Amino acid sequence: MKKILLLLFLTTTITFSQKLEKVDEIIYSYKSISSAEELAKKIDSDFKTNLEKIRAIYTWLALNIEYHKETTTLLEAPKYYIYSNEYDLAYRLKRVNNELVSKTITDKKAVCTGYALTFKKLCNLLKIENELIKGYVKTETYEINYIPKNKNHVWNAVKIDGTWLLVDVTYGAGYSINNVWHSKPNYFYFNVDKESLRLTHYPSDSKWMQFFRRKPLNQFCNQPIYNYAFFNNGAELITPKKGEIEVFENKITIKVKNINFKTGILYSFEKSIGAKKPQIRHLDSITSITIKIPPKKKKLYIYFNGESALAYKIKREK
Repeated sequence: MKKILLLLFLTTTITFSQKLEKVDEIIYSYKSISSAEELAKKIDSDFKTNLEKIRAIYTWLALNIEYHKETTTLLEAPKYYIYSNEYDLAYRLKRVNNELVSKTITDKKAVCTGYALTFKKLCNLLKIENELIKGYVKTETYEINYIPKNKNHVWNAVKIDGTWLLVDVTYGAGYSINNVWHSKPNYFYFNVDKESLRLTHYPSDSKWMQFFRRKPLNQFCNQPIYNYAFFNNGAELITPKKGEIEVFENKITIKVKNINFKTGILYSFEKSIGAKKPQIRHLDSITSITIKIPPKKKKLYIYFNGESALAYKIKREK
């Protein structure tokens, strides 16, 4: 009976993935979209279910919008508006958001607010329940142990059949090498599970803090930097779980669980040329990664199969 249930689960999962891959193939054929209204109308015509429609939105944004740091973001310094009542304020804010969505689609460039507001606008046009989630993320080692004063990221939640799905197109759109953007949709951040996302994202709203079962912000800030390769390899961090490692000797050991023993593991320090292979020991499902720490090095990076997985600060005991 268990074998039959497992087979049914695998068959359902494969069919589910194939349907979404067909959505992606259709979106690849979309050309010359000039407005959110035009895109929403086309998506509504080509796809039936709300799940297919939000996948279509995600893929189109990931394929067509370049992450651009110089693009204006609404998470910068607050703007001030003169308004007569709450309805007038809501109208003015909606107009500003619509202008940003229009600029995102026209210029094909954005930061997180452009991605998230455009995703929200398209969901609204398609009458799919959704919310913005504002909060914090860490992407650089200098942010470890730093408590942010202002929100620095925004992503999306979409309700499908009574269940909230989490989406972050900013993280899923591609990557930058030497300030050159490479568009490469990453579907890990489409319907990403909250247990993974809570390692990289911290919502500021109490509703979403409860949804993520968040601990205090300072505990999130004290974590290491988790990158996509960590999740892509199915890893679970055992130790150290603090982002700043105190070094008492000239080496440290990082332990991860469930990683494939064939996974290529390398490490480097800031300003290092190239990466090195650490001492690796596998015992059951635990992989121990032992690294020698040269003097004066303050940042450590771990790679799985050539991609960034973890990053730490190094603190030497005096």
